[in-house]
Amino acid sequence: MSSFIGHGLAALTIGKIFESKTPLDSKFIWQGFLVLCAFAPDIDYVVNSLNLKNNDGLRITHSVGFCLILPILATLILLIIDRKNMFWGGLQAFLACTSHLLLDLLVGGRQPDPILYPFSSRLIGVTYGVLPSAASLNPFNYYFYRNSLIECGILIPIFLIILGGVGKLKLNRYVFVSLGGMFLFFFLLSLRLSR
Repeated sequence: MSSFIGHGLAALTIGKIFESKTPLDSKFIWQGFLVLCAFAPDIDYVVNSLNLKNNDGLRITHSVGFCLILPILATLILLIIDRKNMFWGGLQAFLACTSHLLLDLLVGGRQPDPILYPFSSRLIGVTYGVLPSAASLNPFNYYFYRNSLIECGILIPIFLIILGGVGKLKLNRYVFVSLGGMFLFFFLLSLRLSR
C-alpha cells in the first residue's frame, strides 16, 4: 500500500492538470474532494463490512467497480450545480480514485487486489515494486519517515514533470535534469529496500 502522502499528491496533480475545467467556484473544495476520492479505497480499514474477511478475502474497495462510486455521485451532483463541467469533474474524480489502485500496485510484493471487480474476481498484483510500502502511522516509527521520504523523492519529480509537460508549470532544463536526478536517486534507493 502506498502512503496517504502519495495518494494525496496524485489527486492534487490531477486537479492541477484539469484546473481550467474545475467544477465549482472553489478550487480548494474541489481539490479536497479529489484527495478524498484518492483516499476512498482505503475505507475498508475503517468500515468492517468492506474489509477482507467479510468479502471472501477480496479487498473490493481496491477495484474499478468501487472507484466508480464517487465519480458517479460527483457527476450526478454536477449535473445539478455545474452542468458544463460535469464530464471533466467526473473524469477527475475517476482518475483520482484509480490513481490509488495504480500507486498501490507500484508498491509490489503485497497481497494482490481484485482490480476488475465486480467484472472479475481475479487478483492482480506485481511481485516487485518500485515504491516503498506505507509504514505504520507512528511518530516514533523510523520506517514511516524513511518510506515517506523515498516515496516523495520518487513521486514529486514525476508529478512536477507531468505538470511541466502539460504546461501547468515552467521547468527549465536545469530543473528538469535535477528532478530526473532526484527521481533516479530515490528510485534506486527504493529498489534496495527489502520487500
